[in-house]
Amino acid sequence: MIKPLKSNPGGQLDPDHVIGRDKLISRLLDDLNKHGIVLTAERRMGKTTILRKIKAEAPPQIKTIWRDLEDIWTPLEFVERLIEDLEAYLKFTDQSAKKLKALVKNLSGLELNIFGVGFTLPKALESHWKNLLEQIIADVMEIIDKKEEIMVFLWDELPIMIDNIRQRQGESIAMELLDCLRSLRQTHKNLRMIYTGSIGLHHVLGKLKKAGYANSPTNDMPPMELPPLTQDDANELIIGLLQGENISFMGGNDTINVIAKEVDYIPYYIHCVISKLKDKTFVDAQVVKNLIQQEIANNAWDLSHFGKRIDTYYEESSYSLIREILDILALEEKPLKFKELMNNLQIKKEVEPEKVREILTLLRQDHYLKRNEQGEYYFYFSLIKRWWCLDRGLV
Repeated sequence: MIKPLKSNPGGQLDPDHVIGRDKLISRLLDDLNKHGIVLTAERRMGKTTILRKIKAEAPPQIKTIWRDLEDIWTPLEFVERLIEDLEAYLKFTDQSAKKLKALVKNLSGLELNIFGVGFTLPKALESHWKNLLEQIIADVMEIIDKKEEIMVFLWDELPIMIDNIRQRQGESIAMELLDCLRSLRQTHKNLRMIYTGSIGLHHVLGKLKKAGYANSPTNDMPPMELPPLTQDDANELIIGLLQGENISFMGGNDTINVIAKEVDYIPYYIHCVISKLKDKTFVDAQVVKNLIQQEIANNAWDLSHFGKRIDTYYEESSYSLIREILDILALEEKPLKFKELMNNLQIKKEVEPEKVREILTLLRQDHYLKRNEQGEYYFYFSLIKRWWCLDRGLV
């Protein structure tokens, strides 16, 4: 039986109200018995919701700690928040606190007396963050190992934190933190991490590699993509929301299917549509289509982000070529092979094929495009394609 639900676009969902992710959560929890994970997805696909659901549903032998890292700008701040997160678990009135205080005294000559929310470490320890991080992890893993448990850090927006550190303290410190986290995973057999974020880690690593970074800090953490909902799961979510909001609609399954398809089966946009339909006196498939087209045209869902971020994510020398590739594919009803895409580009200018291949790879990593089994390229999401055509004046 489908449970009635309330629309909550962008809000924090109760784990019991998350529809269609049970198999994925089960797979993630099974994988965490063996290794960490880099969870990839486009913004608003529900990455944070998945992390919270993992935390809520993890079995007793898997201990989880969730933290949003986007407002952290230095490794020392990272260590402070880690101590804050682990305080209850480590019971910092006990041996762990004594060891940490002794280390701080040894490194800086300062006394450390206070733990808790808003806890801060002396700035004199700025250059010793690695010593502190290694000890605090060693302490918690000693407890975990004795209990034969697994510790999983669910770190949301880790790429933003790494890029913040790169900007404030330089590439070498950002590299060192990534390497340190990997080393800790290699040292402690029951330590796991999940990285996720709205900025792809590959962009941050690309900036670091230009500064000489040659390591692979996540080669022990297989990537897993968070997909849209299946048709059946999207329909279940839509029916639950329509019932929960007491929305009467015409057309039965046709209307439900239109809602799901028009927003690419993405839960966030389904919530947005149902929230808007509450104000309608009459709802059918055409009303839904008109509403969604109006939301796209008015940039109500901030789809302009997909245009603006090109100038943030990519090299300036590629801006024009990226937009040209997307223009061509936005006007195509069918996917294009690489050769066909090149022919279209060469009508306007001479373009190096390897440069185009490089950009196509990045556009796929950033979920603008997909490539099918025949090697043909097309827009990943129809919502982005439709917004792109409107914003660029292509239709």
